[in-house]
Amino acid sequence: MGLVLLALRAGRKIAVDPEFKIPWRDRFLAYFRHRSNRSISYFAETSDDFFANHASALSDGIDVAFVDGLHTHEQAHRDVVNCLKYLKPSGVIVMHDCLPPHAAAALAGPSLRAVEALEAPGWTGEWTGDVYKSVMQLRAERSDLNVFVLDCDYGIGIVEWGQPETTLEMNLADISALSFEEFSKHQQEYLNLKPAECFSSWLNSRSVAAAD
Repeated sequence: MGLVLLALRAGRKIAVDPEFKIPWRDRFLAYFRHRSNRSISYFAETSDDFFANHASALSDGIDVAFVDGLHTHEQAHRDVVNCLKYLKPSGVIVMHDCLPPHAAAALAGPSLRAVEALEAPGWTGEWTGDVYKSVMQLRAERSDLNVFVLDCDYGIGIVEWGQPETTLEMNLADISALSFEEFSKHQQEYLNLKPAECFSSWLNSRSVAAAD
């Protein structure tokens, strides 16, 4: 836990989680590994509470946000929309768990424990929930965002300001009602899914744009 947070080098880092599970030993070692780990702001609360009560911590804007909270369509979408309020023009939102490996992993629920209790056929302990629907909603509703998913690590979603490469012609009701079976038939189209190798070319294109 906390591997992304502690490994990332940035001038300022903010972490939000109602139940931090970063071992104190890891925090201690990271403190000496890089100076940016000496000033991490930890907010032990839900993301909704953070944005309602402590959003002033983001007054300088967001360069990179990593959304990996409750694995539900609604919460993931809300987290992204809240981050967008503070995302800088060149900023990026990275989403985790956008590509479920099978139907059981895509089950929606208020927590991992609740989903485990369903004892669904095919359950392996992997859980992405229906976060993929939040990606679909963004692609269907936001003409000011370019959104795509990299086919790696349960689906890494990328959200950035700009003209979308493609859009999704679906309404929210249809997205919400979509079955996993139907999604899996069209996941390439629905997510603007790309091979993991595309990350390098995307990153290079951003570097060139920044240089211009």
